[in-house]
Amino acid sequence: MLSDMSDAALSESDEQLRSVKEAIAYLSSVDLSRRDSETGSRVGHAVFNLVRDGYSRNRMLIAGEKTQICRGRVGASGRPFAKVSELWYPPAKSVRLNRANLPGECVFYSGTSRATAIAELKPKLGDLITLFEGRAAKETVRIKIVDYGDYFATAHLTERHRLFEQFTSKIFRKTITSQRHYMISAAIVSLLLRYDDALDGVMYSSVASDLVGANVVYRPSFADAFIKPFWFRAVRVDQYHHPFDLKVTCTHGASSSSADGAIEWNEITSCPGHPISADIYSKPSVRKKITFSSE
Repeated sequence: MLSDMSDAALSESDEQLRSVKEAIAYLSSVDLSRRDSETGSRVGHAVFNLVRDGYSRNRMLIAGEKTQICRGRVGASGRPFAKVSELWYPPAKSVRLNRANLPGECVFYSGTSRATAIAELKPKLGDLITLFEGRAAKETVRIKIVDYGDYFATAHLTERHRLFEQFTSKIFRKTITSQRHYMISAAIVSLLLRYDDALDGVMYSSVASDLVGANVVYRPSFADAFIKPFWFRAVRVDQYHHPFDLKVTCTHGASSSSADGAIEWNEITSCPGHPISADIYSKPSVRKKITFSSE
């Protein structure tokens, strides 16, 4: 009986490994610029098999008080946004395909630092950006890390699980040339959040910050229930060299919002400016400059 069970398990494992390899082979070669329904259907089927047979349900457990995040939005009026709701995720009808969401699918995007949040907005010279920092009011947050670094390279993973980690890391670190190239990564996140009920969010390297920063996307129900803003700042882009080499100046600040979400802004009249580049992640003397001006 034990022998029969072992043979069955081995057969199932072999079939799952084959499924993962076939999914990766297809997803690595598919032409995502094609807009026919057959291609879309095959991509969806391949991603489903990849997640079903390759995801080991590994998660990082983080204390809620350690989950400090930053989120921002570029305004069009030249004034900071007035309410927290204007800085939250948009309604489903406005959501387009992006790196971690399918069209019409809401997720709460955030950066793990102010610099990353700014870089992800791809701002232009003169833009006014409204930022807020927050953290999760939950004892433990469960995050899936998408990054085949030292941990996954040395962890005792089966081959199918290792292949999944390697492929997803590669996909999320890819610079895209068309919005449709987000299809695979978006479908992966959609399935992770849909079929792993214990998962609160997914963390991956930020391409906009030249992979030195990280983003976290939370499921909207988690963000609504647990993300609590505690710091607000409006900054203007005063110098611009390229998307991750710029300088911002603080124009307004706030440390709280009212019960209805109104942000209680104070004007900042003196700010030396803050360089935003990869340097702030690697040089302690420069990193201090991202400590934004007080109100």
